[in-house]
Amino acid sequence: MAEVLKFATPEAELPKALPRSGGFVMTHTAAEIQRSVDLIRSIDGPAMTMISGAPGVGKSATLREITRKLGDEAVYVTIAKGEGNPSNVATAILSQWHEGDMRGHDLTTIRQAIGRLIGRGRVLMVDEAQFLFQRHKASCTKGAAFDWLRVASEESGFDLVFCGDLTLAEVMTNFAQLQSRMRRPVTIKEVDRADVEALAVANGLQEREIVTALAAAAKLKGGLRNVENVIRNAELFAGGGAVTGQHVKAAIIDLKLAAQDGRK
Repeated sequence: MAEVLKFATPEAELPKALPRSGGFVMTHTAAEIQRSVDLIRSIDGPAMTMISGAPGVGKSATLREITRKLGDEAVYVTIAKGEGNPSNVATAILSQWHEGDMRGHDLTTIRQAIGRLIGRGRVLMVDEAQFLFQRHKASCTKGAAFDWLRVASEESGFDLVFCGDLTLAEVMTNFAQLQSRMRRPVTIKEVDRADVEALAVANGLQEREIVTALAAAAKLKGGLRNVENVIRNAELFAGGGAVTGQHVKAAIIDLKLAAQDGRK
C-alpha cells in the first residue's frame, strides 16, 4: 500500500527493469489523427480537417509531434480563452515569425500577411480551436475567426487543422462552409484502452493487472496524462528496477487516483 511502500533506494538489490522506448508513442488515436493530417496534405490545393476530443486523449501531443516531424512545413498555434477573435489569432500566428502586432491594420491586410508567411503547401495547426467561437465586437458575429482562417487558407494555399474539445464538433455545425470542406474529421469521446496498452508497452509494462489499473486511472479527469504520471511515480517506487503491479497500485493511491467507496 502507499502508506508503507516507499520509494526504492539505490542500496536495494532490484530486479532489472524492462527497456522502454521513450519519446512520443504512436497510439491508435494518434494514428487516426496522423491519417487525417496526411490526407489533407496529400490533396492538391488547400484542405482542412477537424480533431475533436475529450481532454487527455492525446490530441495536442499528437499535433505537436506531427508539427515537429514536418518542421518548416507546419505551424502550430494554441488559442487562449478570450483570444479567439481574428486580430488575436493573427497575433498568435505572427508571433511564430516574431512579427510585430498588426492589430491596427485592417483584417484583410493582416490575413494576406499571414498567408504570405505560412505559404502555399504548408499546414496550420490551430489547437484549442473551440475558443475561436467567441463574439466579434466589430461585426457582432460569433466565431468569425473560423471563416477568416478558411479564407486565408484558400487565398494562400495552406492546409488547416482545427483541434479542440468535444464542443468543437457542435460548434462546426454553425459554419456550413467549413463543414462542407472538412476531410475525415476525427472525434474521440474517451481514452481508448488500446492507447493505454500502447503507453504501457512502450514503458516496458505488459502485465494485464498493470494495464487494467492504468486503464482505470485513464477514465478519470486527466486521461492519458494520469497514465504517464502513474508510470513515472511507479518508477520512483521501483527505484530503477522492474515496475510491478504493487508499484503501480501504490503510485495510483499516492497520486489520489484510486477509487474510494466505490466511486471514481
